[in-house]
Amino acid sequence: MRRRRGRVGALVVLASLAVALLLAEVALRLAYDEEEANGNYWGRGAFAPSEEAGYRHAPGFRGRAVRPGVFDVEVEIDELGLRRLDRERQLAFPRTLLVLGDSFPFGLGVAADEALPARLAELLNPQGIGVVNGAQTGYDVGQAAAWGGRLIEELRPDAVLLTVFLANDVEDGWFREGAPVEVVDGYRVATRRFGRGTPLDLLRTRSYLWKVVDGRLVQELRRRRRRGAFTRAWKADPESVLARTTEPLSMLASRCAERGIGFAVAMIPRRKGPTPFDERFADVVMARGLQPIDLAGSFIRDEHYFRGDGHWNAAGHATAARRLAAELPEALPSLVDR
Repeated sequence: MRRRRGRVGALVVLASLAVALLLAEVALRLAYDEEEANGNYWGRGAFAPSEEAGYRHAPGFRGRAVRPGVFDVEVEIDELGLRRLDRERQLAFPRTLLVLGDSFPFGLGVAADEALPARLAELLNPQGIGVVNGAQTGYDVGQAAAWGGRLIEELRPDAVLLTVFLANDVEDGWFREGAPVEVVDGYRVATRRFGRGTPLDLLRTRSYLWKVVDGRLVQELRRRRRRGAFTRAWKADPESVLARTTEPLSMLASRCAERGIGFAVAMIPRRKGPTPFDERFADVVMARGLQPIDLAGSFIRDEHYFRGDGHWNAAGHATAARRLAAELPEALPSLVDR
């Protein structure tokens, strides 16, 4: 009798828990859109697998990029997986500059015509130079370089500008080999995860409750641990950290040189300003024979950023474009002086 009561009690507890979870799921679906619940700007279907970089924006995707209370913008991706604007028109100019990088040049939070490549195009088109936005959100340096290797074959640009955000672009690259990412149901998920290939993956991509708990709590704890581990690695062996970051740049630069394509690197600083790491990074880039463009002097004011998010607003993109346009004659003389 006691055993039966115990089993009944356990079943009641389980049933109550299931009902509570179901009610929480319903409440979250009423409170949030999918992009808001996910906690990383994007909803289902935004990404597709990429042989070169693990993932890329899904060709043909049309949706929203959302940071609740900060921005909510429509995003359209073309057949190559690039942010749609006027690629064919830009490629028709006598010379073409391909811009690579992560969510900064992609223009996360702003309209496509407000993003850095579009602003650069406004300044460079009168000089006969088209500009194509080849950036992908979330990429580290190695991924951006690998993706760029594919794009230079498809688009045949005259020059490449690869932007490096001197924070998570570098940190993520340091951890990439130990934390590869794949695409499940249009979402980016860690390849090494509990329950991979099981119904848990369905929960990961469909349950708002899972998204809120994982995206807003678990992922933040992971980011903090990774940041601490990266800082310790930098202090213990800065040369290894710098090599991990700059080797992909050298490889892409060599590939561009073989094809007669100019190559330069633009350094995007942290919001709080440059650090000693930034100076060492610039030194190593120059030692590898590359020309860095440092944007730090342009971004010392909060007015260039969204309130509540670390990305540039429209004013930030416009300011970056003016600075880059002024630096390009020295960084990419073969592109500008023809």
